[in-house]
Amino acid sequence: MVKTRSQATMADSGNGELLALLAEMKKSMEAGLYLEGSIWGVPCLMLVDTGAKETLLRTDIAQKLNQQFIYTAPNI
Repeated sequence: MVKTRSQATMADSGNGELLALLAEMKKSMEAGLYLEGSIWGVPCLMLVDTGAKETLLRTDIAQKLNQQFIYTAPNI
């Protein structure tokens, strides 16, 4: 497994969506491309899927975030 470290800072969008991103990239040919990162301070493992049209979030992580989520019906 090849590990690289990437850090990017993003400006506040005005509604508090994303202030910063700090992630460690893990590359594996068998398992895909994953990032070890955090969402609003909650650590999680993220799959990078550049062709995805939806974003999925595990229920346990969503509960830890304690945020109001907006459900949108799939557009399939």
